[in-house]
Amino acid sequence: MHSPGYIMFRNVAFLTAGLILGMFALAWFSALGGRHQGAPQPEQVVRLFDSVAFSGFGEQGPAGQGPVLRRWTAPVTVGVKGQPLERDDDERPWTMALREYVTAWNSVRGLSLSLVDLPATENSRHLLEDPSDASLRILVLPEQALADLAFQNVIPRTHAAELADRRRGCTVLGAEGPALSNVVLLVRDDVGRSARATCLGHGLAKALGFGIDARTASDVFRSRPDGLGFLPAGRIVAELVYDPAFVPGQSRHDVLPLIPELLEQRGMIDHE
Repeated sequence: MHSPGYIMFRNVAFLTAGLILGMFALAWFSALGGRHQGAPQPEQVVRLFDSVAFSGFGEQGPAGQGPVLRRWTAPVTVGVKGQPLERDDDERPWTMALREYVTAWNSVRGLSLSLVDLPATENSRHLLEDPSDASLRILVLPEQALADLAFQNVIPRTHAAELADRRRGCTVLGAEGPALSNVVLLVRDDVGRSARATCLGHGLAKALGFGIDARTASDVFRSRPDGLGFLPAGRIVAELVYDPAFVPGQSRHDVLPLIPELLEQRGMIDHE
């Protein structure tokens, strides 16, 4: 019969060996999971592309060709005016957060974004309507200034309603057509931190041609008050939208059959 000391030593040895084996197994499966997350399946990419790449109807409305690609055809110059009234202590400055978002989108192959200075003027209507200084303007304005622009019919009624809702406080003008060249992202200066982060995430995506909402955003990127990061499938989809094989206004019917070939060129589909 073994002594109690021996039995205790044996049990501790078995337990230690089991823990070591378990750690190795966990690391191995985690590595497999990481590779799986880093290499999305082609079917996943096609579904996500179909969800976010097409917006609205063609120029002829519901009787036209159906949802189409929206995208820019020239480098996007981004001008910024104004900033939120308040900022949390642990929140990055607005201009820094904007710069990080612009940098993230500029990393998408096929897209080119750069920050430029807007003229020092209090004429909000001029900044809203004139694209000569920046093709994409991000304007943070007081509620009253936005109400005045809506009263002048510069801001359409549906967009004014989005701005009036403090849970949103954000809208995008000029992004309805297929070829984007003059777009404005409007933000109320009194919206909270969460609404600002959502506005930068969803609003900037819409301004660049993507039909991203709360349902699909988490499959494309991670949006935070201090930055943005693309998920692997999201980056592939964004680069497909801006692939030179496509042009603004192409219909879903024409575009979707070409996606497998483009994924094959990227090495995501193997044909033996």
